[in-house]
Amino acid sequence: PACTVSFPTETGRENGDSIAQMDNPKDVARAFLTKQGAVRKSWKTRWMVLRSDGFLYYYKTNKPNEPPVGWINVKRDCTDVLNGDECACAWPDKVPIKSCFGIVTGERTYFMYSGKQEYAAIW
Repeated sequence: PACTVSFPTETGRENGDSIAQMDNPKDVARAFLTKQGAVRKSWKTRWMVLRSDGFLYYYKTNKPNEPPVGWINVKRDCTDVLNGDECACAWPDKVPIKSCFGIVTGERTYFMYSGKQEYAAIW
């Protein structure tokens, strides 16, 4: 079962360092988000790109032509999206809970947060 994902219809937004200008029509959203690692559980900032085909790719940097370090097929694999207060996660100190969220798949839950609370809802 796939979760219902509502993709933002407004592209081309730019606000500080969180939401990048859309220069690829296949990109729905791009931003630096911080995600928890699967094994070590450390927090790493990644450049996230959500594509219109439902794939969420994450990269070490936002440099062009860099291969992704991972991806999530959101349309196929996502079973739920959790708000930060619904997640069984120890969020870093001083991170507002409203900027945190979890993407639940059959394999794992991806815990992430945005640098700005208002952008967490986009993801």
